[in-house]
Amino acid sequence: MRSRRPAYFVFPSQVRRLIIGGAIALVFAACVSVIITLALIRSSPRWWRTILREDPATVELARRVEHDLIRYINDNRPAPPAAPGEAWTSRPWKVTLTPEAANAWLNVRLPLWLANQRNEFHWPRNLSDLQVEFGDGEIIVGARVRSGDRFQVVTTTLRPRIESGGTVWIPARWVNLGRLALPASWILDRARTGAADYIPPALRNLEQTQRLFRAFEGSEAITDRSIFSWEGNHIRILSVTPRPGAIDVTCQTIRPNEPGRITGAGGQ
Repeated sequence: MRSRRPAYFVFPSQVRRLIIGGAIALVFAACVSVIITLALIRSSPRWWRTILREDPATVELARRVEHDLIRYINDNRPAPPAAPGEAWTSRPWKVTLTPEAANAWLNVRLPLWLANQRNEFHWPRNLSDLQVEFGDGEIIVGARVRSGDRFQVVTTTLRPRIESGGTVWIPARWVNLGRLALPASWILDRARTGAADYIPPALRNLEQTQRLFRAFEGSEAITDRSIFSWEGNHIRILSVTPRPGAIDVTCQTIRPNEPGRITGAGGQ
């Protein structure tokens, strides 16, 4: 009996050329996509600036930001209340900041201010060039992060708002690795699940860390009170309005009725 060889289906030569050509095209497209993705990740955003902290012009600009804020506070002192028992309040006043001014203060004065608040504070070695950019209703916050021998620019797009009760919300829309934009919800979900790989337990288990995650997710306010103290004054932030090229911050100066307590002008 003759031994029969198994029958194989043979594609016509034209079909084989199409299959091989399609496979090569897919591999080529995948390689190009990887190259483009790596190029986007390793590049800086178009708005990113070079900031020299020791540059006299940068130092002077940062000093002028603080000087102008103190001048605004002094020019808008609280007036006596119309009715007894109410807090002394000023008329609303507005401060406008450009990204250049904000970035100068963040890189020159912020580390000094944090060190004065806490003696044990040390600026992270792997974090540099903290910067912001303003858009239509958005604030982009970014930093240059060092990983091994390489530096990576990471930015987050926030849409801040202050509600009538004084709560401050900063939900994140996008997270950018260089110029590669990724949905913030996708990044935050993976940051939560993989936090054990890169966040120290002492920091990971803090309530403040978990609250920051929830604030970026938009499920919780970052703070319940839009008030800060400056040179013995209480400053209430009424609104924050980012726009292309600047940010407008409307404030009100308040003098409490009792030490450590603020009443009137929107609640306690």
